[in-house]
Amino acid sequence: MELRKELLDYVDEELKILQTGSLHELEPLLAIDGEAFISEILQDDFYSQVLGGTNFTLKTHLSYHIRKLKEWQITPVFFFNGISLRPETAIIAKKCKKSKRLWEEFSKGNQVEIEKLLVKQDVLSLENYREILEVIRNEGGEVMKCPSHCGFQISYLDKVVRGVLGGLDLTCFGVTKIITSLEYETGIYKSVNVNQMLRIMEITSKKYMECLVARGFWLGQKFIKMSAIELLQELKVKDLKNIIGDDGKYQHIENACSVIDSQFYLCSDQTKVNFKPNSIISSVIPARCAEKFYCAMCLIGFSSDLLTSYIKKVEVMIPPISDSLKYRTLVHKYKPLMRKIYSILNRNFDENQPLSLKGVKVYYWYDEIQPFQLDFEVVKEINWEPLLEHLLNENKVCKIPSIDLQSCASAHIDIWRNQRQVIDELKKPSENKIELTKDLLKVKMHMKVLENLGFISPQGFPTLFGRVLTLSKPEFQNEIFLILELLKLGLLDWKPMNSIYLPENVLKKISPDSSDYIRIISRVSCFIQPSLNGELWTAPVDHDLAQFYSLLRHMVKTVQFLVEVYLLEDFINGHIEITRETITSLISYAHILPLKNVAVGIQVKKLLEGKSVNDLKKEMPQILDIEGDLEKAWIFWKEVHSVIKIVTTESDSVRNIIEEASKLFKTSLLNAGIHVI
Repeated sequence: MELRKELLDYVDEELKILQTGSLHELEPLLAIDGEAFISEILQDDFYSQVLGGTNFTLKTHLSYHIRKLKEWQITPVFFFNGISLRPETAIIAKKCKKSKRLWEEFSKGNQVEIEKLLVKQDVLSLENYREILEVIRNEGGEVMKCPSHCGFQISYLDKVVRGVLGGLDLTCFGVTKIITSLEYETGIYKSVNVNQMLRIMEITSKKYMECLVARGFWLGQKFIKMSAIELLQELKVKDLKNIIGDDGKYQHIENACSVIDSQFYLCSDQTKVNFKPNSIISSVIPARCAEKFYCAMCLIGFSSDLLTSYIKKVEVMIPPISDSLKYRTLVHKYKPLMRKIYSILNRNFDENQPLSLKGVKVYYWYDEIQPFQLDFEVVKEINWEPLLEHLLNENKVCKIPSIDLQSCASAHIDIWRNQRQVIDELKKPSENKIELTKDLLKVKMHMKVLENLGFISPQGFPTLFGRVLTLSKPEFQNEIFLILELLKLGLLDWKPMNSIYLPENVLKKISPDSSDYIRIISRVSCFIQPSLNGELWTAPVDHDLAQFYSLLRHMVKTVQFLVEVYLLEDFINGHIEITRETITSLISYAHILPLKNVAVGIQVKKLLEGKSVNDLKKEMPQILDIEGDLEKAWIFWKEVHSVIKIVTTESDSVRNIIEEASKLFKTSLLNAGIHVI
């Protein structure tokens, strides 16, 4: 982003070559570099990264721009990056350092340093990308996930659209005219003629590309200290190799330029991918991926993370912004599930292009010495297709308005009780594949989640956790699903997230006290969506709750990946009924579990620590209804209490803690004047 600004300022203020045009010229389609555009319009939201959820200003700002463009009869088409063609392992140490230092600065209350560390946002984080897709499509825009960097695809479609909005780095891909800004009120846009810019700069397009790569574009690493503008001046009379003076660095830059020259895009018939591999690309991507994978990812908008790791044979596990031993335990316990996810991907690989892979090497941030090999396996699973119509009909008979985890689990239990012979059919392999309508597909995806996370046994019978899920209040079903998953994994308790590092006097403590009760109550309260007013967060944040959110995020992300590979499988094998509605809504089927903000957990924690409701209102002006949030937290707490009583024994420590914590929570709420039953 800094590089884009530096180049634009130079072109505007020094070269003075920006041209103007009428917005009417951009009708009907405007191509937009999605990541660059969203980075530009978002305010510096320092705390959404540690609170969880989406950027606080994302929906408001993105909706505004799309509506303004639609007023000018312009449909924006947002292009987002797909498969990364650069090595990622070097990023681990950098992220680890940032995470550790961030919480050190929080403990010191050093606001300036905190904001420096958080200023670089992950614009396309899991949370943001979900909301981006939803907002763009709801407002009438279009989205395309590109096979690789969006610059390749935008350049290919340059003559189809009426304009390209993005940064001057798009020059590297052959875009000839780049729109730099839009002025809705005056009805004009400003743009740069790339050929004119290069001519005035007295530089070739190859040297321009070398300059940008040397200053951090593509590789994310700066190879030279001088600014991009200073380097451009030097390149007029010298070669980059002589300026750099380091053969190793120069070779890295040339390799990157070679990859950028590869032209990697989806062709106009949407079934072919143009890709010119070379020796450099082959070293980054050892396996050529089947075209149908790229096409499915581009048309539907699937996450590119899994496919990137699969074809590179390497997954780089980046540390969360709030690391903990519990998080690492979760990652370890989900290894079998990730093995299954990659194996499902592998079994759908094109037989005509055999992949000589045994598995994927996973590099963990906490173990830099030895990567873990996730070997592919033959996936044993239930064939749900003979039962899908029965499950859907059961939902209709029960007049259940939506297809969700709870309704599918309930329908399955009813059939298991009353039509056992139908369940027996699941054990038989079926060669007859049915075309999956929208509703049948939703049922199948929910059943796959229930099966793979142990809510249905491998034999097709409901488990205790599956039964308990059906007993919860419908409005809390997704949250209870995650609570049950945490209980199964032994990760829902009152202990600090890094208990192994605790001082000896804490470890020797025999029985829990109020601090332990507060810890578990506030964590459970994180499942409640806060009543936010959309303003940037300025209130306190909490390390323990940020660590807890990292757990929830990883669980949700893994479930999303699981559903995506099943959707991908059905899509590329022609089992899904293809309509425009299906194509645009398919990715939302993978968003089964929500991602919440931990602000209610912070409110509850502060209240239990002795703050009054008025204190909370002063500290947290971004909360619209603190009393309402606290009341919802209590209602959900009671639901969790009921669940724990069913799935635990009387001697279980979690049950005993919950009993005592309930008394503290109820007393605190009553003292604060909050209505509780």
